[in-house]
Amino acid sequence: MENDWEKCARTLSLNTKKELFDLSELLQILCKNVILNPSEKKYRIVKLSNKGIQERLVNRKGGLEFLNAVGFQTKVLDRSKVLELVVDDDEEISFIYQVHI
Repeated sequence: MENDWEKCARTLSLNTKKELFDLSELLQILCKNVILNPSEKKYRIVKLSNKGIQERLVNRKGGLEFLNAVGFQTKVLDRSKVLELVVDDDEEISFIYQVHI
């Protein structure tokens, strides 16, 4: 049976090279922001209604699954759908650091 990472990798591979490049660039930025600013909540929230997020993440295969795999959870905030990374301690942030490398 496939684990979350294997499923995510398989799904990501369904993108074109350009789509995958754009998506991986965005995922790196999102992870890096959390790593560099772990206590700032604004970096742990991804607004799914944002046009750039729609184009480069939501409309790509595997992007949402990747963020779910690193700990982002779908929530509703101010009547808008968002992904939020809920972390309990620095150990969870270090996991994102490992994925980011």
